[in-house]
Formats: sequence, structure tokens, C-alpha cells
Amino acid sequence: MGKHLVTRWVWIPGKPDTVVVDPVTLAYQAIADMRLAPPLIKTAPSAEQIGLVNMPVWLWVTKTENTWGPIVRSASVPGVSVTATAQVKAIDWSMGDGSKVRCEGPGTAYTKAMGVKN
Repeated sequence: MGKHLVTRWVWIPGKPDTVVVDPVTLAYQAIADMRLAPPLIKTAPSAEQIGLVNMPVWLWVTKTENTWGPIVRSASVPGVSVTATAQVKAIDWSMGDGSKVRCEGPGTAYTKAMGVKN
């Protein structure tokens, strides 16, 4: 036999139901607003130039807000606010021969004045 379900609507005075937003969702929104980008890698010699064995190679990145930081973005709904900050701490360069070099900063852009000295 079936069961009978009785529903009765009751009006309760006060605020209408509020949508609850998870702070993690707001954090993802703030991060998405950052539009983070991969690093702008620079080398000397450049990819278009010829490199020589046992000659130094310069590696650095060009800093922008979206590639290096710091970049700060916030997202909020009434009653909840989240602020996210992104900033590069270090870069690990894989040198192609199995070795790695860690730089705590973006590096120094190469200039011709830094050329090979005898």
C-alpha cells in the first residue's frame, strides 16, 4: 500500500533564505582574477643565436605582475571576503645535463657589457 504525504506550507516572517558561499570558492575566484601566466624566460645566447661549449649561458625572467608577483586579488559576497596573494619565491632551472640551478630571484638581464672577459 502507498503512503500518504501531507505537505503544509508555513510562512515564517524574516529574511529570505541566504545562499551560503564557501570561502574556498571565493579563493578560486580571486585566483582566477589574477590571470597568472607562465614566466617570460630570457637567455643569452638567445634561442636564435649559436651557443659555444664552455661559454656561460645567462638565464633570467622578465618580471610582470602576472608572471612574478606580488599580485593581490579579492573576492567577496555579503558577510564573507577572501584575499589571495601570489608571488614567486624561486626558480629551478633544469640545465639539460641532469643538473639544476635554483635562483631566489628573477636573475639579472644580460647586457653586452657583461660579455666574455680574458
